[in-house]
Amino acid sequence: MRSTTDSRWRPHIGDVVAISVGVVVFFMYTWNYLLPSFLKSLGASNELVGLSFSLNFFAYTVFQVIGGAFSDRVGRKPLIVYPGYVTAALYLLIALLRNVHAVVVLSAVAASMSAFQWPAMLALISDSTERPGRYFARMESFVSLGIGIGPFVGALLLPFVGVRGLLALYGVVNFAVTIVREIWITDIRQPKTDGGRLVVNPFRDRKHVIVGLAAILTMVAFNFSIYGPFIQLMEKDLLGYTDVQINMSFFYGNIIGAVLGFYVAETIEGDQFQLSWAMGLFLLEAILLVWSKNPHIYLLVLALPFSQVVHIAYNIGLSKLGDESTKGYTFGSINTISGLISAPMPSLGTGLWSRYGPSAPFAAALLTAVINAVVIGQRDQVSVG
Repeated sequence: MRSTTDSRWRPHIGDVVAISVGVVVFFMYTWNYLLPSFLKSLGASNELVGLSFSLNFFAYTVFQVIGGAFSDRVGRKPLIVYPGYVTAALYLLIALLRNVHAVVVLSAVAASMSAFQWPAMLALISDSTERPGRYFARMESFVSLGIGIGPFVGALLLPFVGVRGLLALYGVVNFAVTIVREIWITDIRQPKTDGGRLVVNPFRDRKHVIVGLAAILTMVAFNFSIYGPFIQLMEKDLLGYTDVQINMSFFYGNIIGAVLGFYVAETIEGDQFQLSWAMGLFLLEAILLVWSKNPHIYLLVLALPFSQVVHIAYNIGLSKLGDESTKGYTFGSINTISGLISAPMPSLGTGLWSRYGPSAPFAAALLTAVINAVVIGQRDQVSVG
């Protein structure tokens, strides 16, 4: 493995990725929780809001397999840098649009650009160190800081710039972050040049199958809960929260999750990643189900930090699959498959909400978490040598 530094001081590539992702997420979450109400202000129904979330998640995942495969072939950096410029332009355009259907479509296109980037980023971290868990943990902690502080800052800026101004600011930040990545990121490993296969079977042994199934079940649970619009819709439609109150309701739990992430990496890195994954998802969804029936803010604050544990364990689990020449494809393919299967869940969840009440999507998430724990319970088959 080549050194990540040259004669001049350079930050570790894992930190470049972790911090830059955190910055992007911070500015995204100044407006992200407001997206359902923003779409409704443009004339969207609850069903169109659910469809928009499904389309975004579908687009975010379906192209990951392509991005991961090509990052193995041409290098990680091109798949990280060039889509960033496209994302910046798209969000500047979205900030100007008044047609709700155009906003939904362009949001999905922007999500597909992130799909090209994500497996290349994860593979780049894995390329750069023998123990990627510490950098995955830092990245998830910066992400949680962004998710926590972003809504707070968004609440402060909202009266002055509105949601459109926050969307435009996000586009500008994407452009600036992409320039930083272009300067500071270098490829650690040489891309494939031997003409070998571009793709491989991501489920080639029992270990890959178990981790892959866990990834699928995790994304299904998340799309019925924290990735779907259901927390925000419940706060908006049933609790009467303002946009500022919606943003603030996510602040405390995500800050706690960020602090937690800086301290749990070493524990999750080793043989405990399966237990952390299973228990973290179960506790997250169980508490959210209780919250949906008794929506006190302290329950939401208690639940959100567990998503941090799940995200770290998820990435550590995937990093243990594949080899240097196929790691990008392995990340991308498993994320794409899990995304394809879980993308309809926000739309399905709105149907469950309409028929059985607002707790129904969270009940579906908890059931999925239980199944996930059973799958991960096959620990003896998931050695982490």
